[in-house]
Amino acid sequence: MEGLLEFLSSESQVVGLIVRALLGLLAVVIVVGLVQGREMSFWPPRLGAKPGLAGPVPRESPSAASRPFWVENSRTVDERTHWLESGVLVVGVQYSPKFFKDFFDVIRSRSEEGKLTLALVVKPEGPAAGYLTENTMGSPNVGECVHEIERLLREADEGRGYVKVKMHDRVMRYSFIRTEQRIWIKFFTNASYRTVVPAVRLDRGSELFGFFETDIRKLEEVSHD
Repeated sequence: MEGLLEFLSSESQVVGLIVRALLGLLAVVIVVGLVQGREMSFWPPRLGAKPGLAGPVPRESPSAASRPFWVENSRTVDERTHWLESGVLVVGVQYSPKFFKDFFDVIRSRSEEGKLTLALVVKPEGPAAGYLTENTMGSPNVGECVHEIERLLREADEGRGYVKVKMHDRVMRYSFIRTEQRIWIKFFTNASYRTVVPAVRLDRGSELFGFFETDIRKLEEVSHD
């Protein structure tokens, strides 16, 4: 009996030493965590990383609504319903009359409803037109193309004054179709070759809309009747 009591007494002392050691270690960890500003959790036990060493905060992925929508072939872009409903329609091309041929009825209907349509095209006699003639496959007659655009838009407007053409002396990086809510962007290739060119649609509120809206307005500012 006495042997059993001695055994229990000695075991209690050992357990007590272990408990005190653990409590002491815990106290040191808590003090260090508080001094360094680390995040701590008692259950489950966790000591967070030191502030400034946790690595970069990942950027949130854009929502589906803010991601650009695109089509593989820019020639398939057709949003005539939206273009008819928009208060302002601004179309920027180098010299191609294709859009104005394909959507002649849209432009005429807009004019009949008193809605402004603005075309921004390259000035036929300027250095930009000369550069495009010399460096574009087939050496297009820029002047003839621009005059055809003017003719088409005069016919669509019929003197109402809601379809306007402004000219600039810039070699554009992309063509575009802009309304208050959307911008379609069609980029140009860096070399002269035939390929299917995609188009990207940017909706107002998306990450890139503001940049292109400002860039297009700057082109409008340097364009003249």
